Amino acid sequence: EDIVKLLLSKRGVDPFATGGSRQQTAVHLVASRQTGTATSILRALLTAAGKDIRLRIDGRGKV
Repeated sequence: EDIVKLLLSKRGVDPFATGGSRQQTAVHLVASRQTGTATSILRALLTAAGKDIRLRIDGRGKV
């Protein structure tokens, strides 16, 4: 969680960046995990990216 917050504070970091075979954002990846740590990381990502990232579609057309 601390590492994610540190990375998000760096200049030029794009929380909307996609990657992998499904072209998913970090929010897509973290939201698929069911741990307490994932929840706090997801909260940090949503704070950094704003509300628009909640509707970001991945490479398969899923939100």
